[in-house]
Amino acid sequence: MSEQNNKLSKKPREAKPKVEDVAMNHLEEDNLKNLFIFLEFLKSIKLNPRWHATNSWSINHKDKKICYIQLREERSWKIMHNSLLFEKYDKYVDDELKEFIWNNMDSPGCAPNCNGKRMTIMDKKIDEVCYCWPFKINNADGATLEYLKKIIEIRKNIIADWF
Repeated sequence: MSEQNNKLSKKPREAKPKVEDVAMNHLEEDNLKNLFIFLEFLKSIKLNPRWHATNSWSINHKDKKICYIQLREERSWKIMHNSLLFEKYDKYVDDELKEFIWNNMDSPGCAPNCNGKRMTIMDKKIDEVCYCWPFKINNADGATLEYLKKIIEIRKNIIADWF
């Protein structure tokens, strides 16, 4: 890949590029394939990434955030969830999915003022969790993609049920 293609999108806000277009020039083959699998899944449940900020797209349902997709400088992609709605997960998740979520809570440090905090996620107290984006997955593939699909559907159902 050329040096020019190796750079993330620097397009102005007005351009609002599609995640697919930016990813084509940024991600390596395996990460690109997995991101496209995830994007196809989103389309299949009628969710479309909407440009949020440079190299960041939000996934919304009924104008409520489900998650964000980010393309990162290190030629990677990331899914991020905020802590909202975790308290409503209990009726939707089994123990295996709870373990996956607990094991993927991120430590603080996403920003200079992110000192983290203690959070209760589905009845489990977790120390030192990133307050901004507590749940993050980098370069999802295989089983991780399947878990993410379940989580996205759960968040969509919670929004439909509660809002």
